[in-house]
Amino acid sequence: MTLNSKTPVYSMFFSGCPVLFHDVPRAFVRSCIMPLILALLLPACASDPAGATALGDPAPPLEIKEWLRGEPVTPGDNKHCLLVEFWSTQCPHCVNSIPDLSFLQEVYHKKGLIVLGITSNSAEQVKTFLEEEKNAKDINYRLAIDAQDGLTKNLFMRGFGVQGVPHAFLMDKKGRIIWEGHPRDGMAEAVEQVIAGTYDLTRAMNEDTAEALLDIYVYLNIRTHEKDLITAAGDRMMEKAGDNQRILNQIARTLTTDLRVDTEFSRKTARDAIEKAYALSRGENPVILETYAKILFRDGKMEEATKILMKLKDMVEKRQKQRADQKAEESAEAAEPETPKSPAASGGISPPESASAPAAEE
Repeated sequence: MTLNSKTPVYSMFFSGCPVLFHDVPRAFVRSCIMPLILALLLPACASDPAGATALGDPAPPLEIKEWLRGEPVTPGDNKHCLLVEFWSTQCPHCVNSIPDLSFLQEVYHKKGLIVLGITSNSAEQVKTFLEEEKNAKDINYRLAIDAQDGLTKNLFMRGFGVQGVPHAFLMDKKGRIIWEGHPRDGMAEAVEQVIAGTYDLTRAMNEDTAEALLDIYVYLNIRTHEKDLITAAGDRMMEKAGDNQRILNQIARTLTTDLRVDTEFSRKTARDAIEKAYALSRGENPVILETYAKILFRDGKMEEATKILMKLKDMVEKRQKQRADQKAEESAEAAEPETPKSPAASGGISPPESASAPAAEE
């Protein structure tokens, strides 16, 4: 096969899922995008006390219609960290996250963690769910019914641009939101680090800001010719990304995959981001290698791109062989018959001869 800048050879090894910022109505831009741009690029003026919009913000109040399980709780009691998950009885992914939440409550409740599930379902629906759903038997944490129209959910999720459930928010003892995301996307690790006192809130805030600035940067490149504003957004985005390899790769991948952003600014930013990510990973991260190869192909650097691609190929084949060997070893161990143990070896007591054989006839 002849390799050229349009050959998606990298897709043979990994499939990318780019973050795209689609065209949106002007009313949405005026009401949501522009305030976000001002908040991120200009000095802070005033914050909305009703809802949080970024990590580090105080958590909104819990507007609860009914507490179904456990005593009422308030964020920021200076004694407990609070993990709130918004969920629904009709959501399969919410059901799947129940064991994870129950595990965290069991392991860390003595260390100050309170887990709370909030739903907009009726109390009757939740009670039926608890009786009929197998996973619900494991629930050992607080449950509450949200106020009318999902008020609490909206106060938490609206500012973060989230709509679907399940979605979780972790608050520290001061009541600040310090982590948010899908329950199976780093929640357990965040809780563990917070309890251990090793959680880096500044790094998490920078990561959150960099991702928001990426959306803004893409939009500005597509819809404006404001070079100063585009440059400012790009510089601030890279500053917030810091040495975070995942964010740097996300920046590079997004700016390379969305062809509407194929500008002088975006190309340079993508190159800077992926070169920094590659150096930080020492060329050992396959996802970063894939993005790097794609950018080199795009820029016409065929020889360099091919070297990266071959390195990626060797890395993938090595990992596949390791998985195959491990699977074969596990299968062989499972197929080996167990050696019967003598009663003495197993800790049992040998029966007396009179019990093990009939007495000789006189």
